[in-house]
Amino acid sequence: MENPIISDNNSIETPENLGIGLYMAIAMSFLAAIICVVLYHFLFNKSSMKLAVVDVQSISVELEAKARNTIINTPDISEEQKKAAMAEYETGMKSLQSSILKTGQECGCTLLIKAAVLNNEQNSQNHIADLTSVVKQKMAQSQNTSGK
Repeated sequence: MENPIISDNNSIETPENLGIGLYMAIAMSFLAAIICVVLYHFLFNKSSMKLAVVDVQSISVELEAKARNTIINTPDISEEQKKAAMAEYETGMKSLQSSILKTGQECGCTLLIKAAVLNNEQNSQNHIADLTSVVKQKMAQSQNTSGK
């Protein structure tokens, strides 16, 4: 027979009964810790992720249309002019990429592709800012500085 333990209220408890109490104490401690983390997250941690969108598709379509118009609409275009138009397109796409990175760093936000955002109502309280014009300005600035 196992050694009985006498508790404070003079009842005899066996080690099996003590195990249940120990498991309950651990479970309650774990539950209290979870509640504290959830409360901290929702009540005290007010830092929220800032989001913004960039219409990458419209910018890339503009760059592509400019190159296509140069190649298609120029009569008797030479191979060098075609290569120059394609090089300009590639430079524009690289400028787009660097402008997106700079914009994201400057605003301290996460940039999303506008086509990937499904619900961004204008009158919504959680409206996501559109930084497409900022990216276009940075592209123009980088092309002006690289063109000098």
